[in-house]
Amino acid sequence: MYKKFSIMILALAGVAGMSLVSPVMASLAAEFPSVDPSAITMVVTLPAFTILPALFLTSALVTKVERMWINAIAFLFVTVGGILPGFLHSFPLILVSRGLLGFGMGMLMPMQSTYVAEYPEAERAGIMGGSQGVNNIISALLVMLVGVISVNNWRNAFFPYGIFAAVFLIVFTGIPRTGKLGGGEAAANTVVEKTNGKIGPVFVLFCASQFVVQTFNIAMMSSLSFYVAENGIGGTQLTSTITSVGTLVLAVFSILIPYLLKIFRRWAGVVFLAVTALGFLISSMTSSVTLAVGFCLVYTFAGLYSTHVAITITTILPLHLVALGSSISTASIFIGQFISPMVQKLVGSAAGVSAYSPTVFIVFAAVVAAIMIINLPVFQKKR
Repeated sequence: MYKKFSIMILALAGVAGMSLVSPVMASLAAEFPSVDPSAITMVVTLPAFTILPALFLTSALVTKVERMWINAIAFLFVTVGGILPGFLHSFPLILVSRGLLGFGMGMLMPMQSTYVAEYPEAERAGIMGGSQGVNNIISALLVMLVGVISVNNWRNAFFPYGIFAAVFLIVFTGIPRTGKLGGGEAAANTVVEKTNGKIGPVFVLFCASQFVVQTFNIAMMSSLSFYVAENGIGGTQLTSTITSVGTLVLAVFSILIPYLLKIFRRWAGVVFLAVTALGFLISSMTSSVTLAVGFCLVYTFAGLYSTHVAITITTILPLHLVALGSSISTASIFIGQFISPMVQKLVGSAAGVSAYSPTVFIVFAAVVAAIMIINLPVFQKKR
């Protein structure tokens, strides 16, 4: 049980690493008034860019190097890169530190899938769902902590990254050293035989869908403090509260994902995308209550869709390709997350409104609904 928990908590950096400091973006902008607000949001989104090379570096190393060494170096980068901005007075250096954080996150992200793929297929949804649940509960508590300790000083928001030193101790003591990952095993033999062990069009479609959905999701999350301020809804405390509640809701639903997949079966992806679109639509109604409800729906069901994709990867690829498949899937998410502020600004400009206008969320809802329709033929054939 301790080993499973160690595998679950291995993904905490991927869940909390970027969004932990999102409640203080408005305060950070006030500290650096000469910096464009879209550049300020890069404090949240820049790790998504530096995650990418680390993802593929880890995919190459995982069959050549003891996995615990990769974990150790990654957690060092996450801890140092996370805490350091709290001591810096130069915005460019803050971005460099966030880049180091992202590189460490990228090294960790494929690792969980390699451990999960070694378990029987029937246990994987429970481990992945439990991981999302546990990590989102911890993330929500951390965001609440950030909301409390950063009211008078935004620098305090970066100090909770010290928790990742403790997380590494759990991983180090809980996951046995198994050497480098072998190259001949299959993660799920029956499915691999059907797909010939290749990355097929369904995988590509899921990654493309994730790319768009998570672009919109992170755009909403990273700009939340600007959105509530521009529309007169609230301030930093409201932003941190909404983010924390959304994270807790995702945690609950993530724990339930094995049951959700059984209930909705082949239509699970359709349901997750439909509710995400509905969440964006509700968020466009400018009140604190509708924003909270809409954010929870978007953050939760966009996250569930990505978990659904992550589970699928462990069942359609040979074990030695799981890290690569996970890296490609994760890269599709984080490329979208990195460009999310630009996309949000572009959508606003095209609609003739501010990037933080409710109209932008309406556009997001329409696009996600279109993606759901495009995915329908795949879900109809899926068994």
